[in-house]
Amino acid sequence: MSPVPDYLEVHVDETGDRGFGPKASPVFCLAATVFRHSKAHLIAAAMRDLNQSLARDNEPMHARNHLRSHDRRMEACERLGALRGTVRLLYVVLPKKLVNDDSFLRDPVGAYNYPVKFLLERVSCLAREVECRAHITLAAVRGLPSRQIREYVNRLYRSPSSSSVEWPWLAPPLRFVPAEQRVGLQWADIAAMAMYQAIVPKPNPPRRVEPAYMNALAPAVWGKRDLESYAVKSMIDGWHTSQTWWPEFAARVPVQ
Repeated sequence: MSPVPDYLEVHVDETGDRGFGPKASPVFCLAATVFRHSKAHLIAAAMRDLNQSLARDNEPMHARNHLRSHDRRMEACERLGALRGTVRLLYVVLPKKLVNDDSFLRDPVGAYNYPVKFLLERVSCLAREVECRAHITLAAVRGLPSRQIREYVNRLYRSPSSSSVEWPWLAPPLRFVPAEQRVGLQWADIAAMAMYQAIVPKPNPPRRVEPAYMNALAPAVWGKRDLESYAVKSMIDGWHTSQTWWPEFAARVPVQ
């Protein structure tokens, strides 16, 4: 009996909202954790160790609820960064203040779907690079039926010239699962939290951003160059140059 071929587990969570109103978040971001299915036990063990260190039962992790302090966030990010060689992280970032008033991205569905296209492109490129097909699971999105996302992805598939997705390296279908049901999604939630903290100033003075979490994750970030095109793709060209923390972060990401 031939062995079952290995594959990539890709888990995607979001941070920020998809709105553009006065109370909307200044950024929307997708974060993905990518690891081989054969290494899934290491991912689960790392979460058990994190929960034990934080004196938590081994229950589903939610960054907003369970990582409220700086120390807890740092420990979570340091443990995820320590999974380098097992996990690769990648991001797609939508900085809203740079989006034109007439852009279709201002539609809440477009603000999610278009970043998904860029994510699929990068995941398929990574899968081709490591010669391992990718199975993609997205955290269930509140207020956005999965049908609308699937329909958009199906349109991309039927019009291959509209994207650079390397479809043979993606194993359909997309899965939509509540984050509490997958450890990979809980790690993706932590990765998303780190990016949000690096971009969005704290609400209270001195209103600084906190890049330490992204620096801790840097060893696990996909190191393919150009980094700002592959691992941390911005929907707006040149966004990275406006982030004071970017040079130090980029220097910490191992070249692959």
